[in-house]
Amino acid sequence: MKDRMFWKLWFWFVLVFSSYSVYESLMEPDITQPQIPMELSVLNLLLLPVLLFGLYSYAYKYSCYYLTKIRYFWDITACLFILTNIATLAYEFSAGGYSQEETIIISILTAIFLTPNLYVFFQLSKQLKGINYVGN
Repeated sequence: MKDRMFWKLWFWFVLVFSSYSVYESLMEPDITQPQIPMELSVLNLLLLPVLLFGLYSYAYKYSCYYLTKIRYFWDITACLFILTNIATLAYEFSAGGYSQEETIIISILTAIFLTPNLYVFFQLSKQLKGINYVGN
C-alpha cells in the first residue's frame, strides 16, 4: 500500500489542481486571463493529459507497451514541458504587472512544482531505454 505513496498523492494533487485550473481558465473573463498566445495555451492543454498519464504510469507502475516503439517519447515530452513552461512564464512576466520579488517567487514556485513532474518523465524514459526495441 505504501509503495510509491508520494507519487500516488502527487498524481491526485496534480489531477485535481489541473482540472480546477482548466475549469477556472474556461470560466474566467477574457480581460483577466494570462497574456500568453493561443498556440502556447493549446500546447499546454495538449501536454496536460500526457503529464497526467506519465504520473499515473509511474505512480501505479502501469506499463504502456505501445509507447516503447517511440524511443524518446518521454525525453521529447520533458523538453516540450520545460520549454512551454518557460515560454508561459516569459509571456506572463513580459506583459507587466509583476514586481521583481513576485517574479522571483513565482519562478521558484514553478520550478519546485515542475521538478517532480520532470523526475517522472526522466524515470519513465530510463525504464523505456532498458527495453529491447523493435527494429534494433
